[in-house]
Amino acid sequence: MLNLTTRRSFIESLPHGQLCVEIGVARGAFAEVILRGMQPLRLWLVDCWTEQSHDVDPASAPQADHDANYCQTRERFASYPQVEILREFSTVAARRFDDSSLELVYIDGN
Repeated sequence: MLNLTTRRSFIESLPHGQLCVEIGVARGAFAEVILRGMQPLRLWLVDCWTEQSHDVDPASAPQADHDANYCQTRERFASYPQVEILREFSTVAARRFDDSSLELVYIDGN
């Protein structure tokens, strides 16, 4: 029986070699779980890494924190050619993908 009680176990239960997107990356910790657990053919990481009004995102951090998170993510995935980092809002990044072209879209942000 599959153990799907955590998001890690869910990811590890999915097939390998898929086309995947994570929306809401922060420092890339869970993106690394996706990369190792699913071994995707391609993994796009989408995050605006931009300070937003607290009316839009009450948990928004200062821009310096976002910039540091973006740099950490780039460093973390620099040696993985199957990973592409998109510093964009998800609504903008979505235009890059044809309908039904992805096997997994993991949404952990806006």
